[in-house]
Amino acid sequence: LNDTPTSQDFIDKLPLTLQMSRHDDREYYADMSLSKNVSTQDGYVVGDICYWTPGDCIVFYYAKGYTGSLIKMGRITSDLSI
Repeated sequence: LNDTPTSQDFIDKLPLTLQMSRHDDREYYADMSLSKNVSTQDGYVVGDICYWTPGDCIVFYYAKGYTGSLIKMGRITSDLSI
């Protein structure tokens, strides 16, 4: 995870259990309210962990696609096949 207020807010909530949902065969997401004191970006790279600001969701991207209004929180660097 990177050093942003959003990531730190997430870290402060750990440990936690999230109910994840699958969307568009590219991501898993869970509702979660986190700090939005960081500018957003459009687009992601497979493996990114992001916060989608319009829906207040943490998102794990495992396939290509496009989404806007993201705060990048970090990356998954291990095998995404699971």
